[in-house]
Amino acid sequence: MPNWCYTSYVCVGNKKEVYDLYEKMLDLTERNTSLTVNDFGKEWVGNLIVRLGGNWKEISCRGEFGGLDFEDGILRFFIMSAWVELSDVRKFIESYYVNLKMYYYAEEPGCSYYITNDVMGYFFPDRYILGIEDDDDMYFEHLEDLFTAIETMTGLICKSEDDIERILDTGNERLLSFNQIVVDHFNL
Repeated sequence: MPNWCYTSYVCVGNKKEVYDLYEKMLDLTERNTSLTVNDFGKEWVGNLIVRLGGNWKEISCRGEFGGLDFEDGILRFFIMSAWVELSDVRKFIESYYVNLKMYYYAEEPGCSYYITNDVMGYFFPDRYILGIEDDDDMYFEHLEDLFTAIETMTGLICKSEDDIERILDTGNERLLSFNQIVVDHFNL
């Protein structure tokens, strides 16, 4: 059983191409049956590859898409896949639609896999994650905001990445109420 990686995508560029991709994906979700036999159903990523004229056996397609949203010429959706972002799928779509750019961020906390290609932060500005076991993760665009959150949680001064390491290594009474605190960052 894999760890599931959740990847959010934002597709921008030529509005006709972006809308065409949206229509093809929407068509797949509205079908009565899947294009090909698979364990994921109609929203299997392999169906999208087939719909675009590709061979799902040549591209890693272990995942499903959902959350389609098309507004103001921008398409947003997610893919839940095994372990990592399906970069071959993204590259295939971008090669099919040559005037379309796919920004993404992906996270698979079990393997501390956090990655984005949105270097400028146009759509995915968060760069730091404060993971608290049995609670919702907290996301931060700026390191200073992460420092403040850690100070608030622990009551300890946190002004640098070295402070984060020291606090997490030593712990304190306020941290004992949490099973585990993990700080990570998105790779660019």
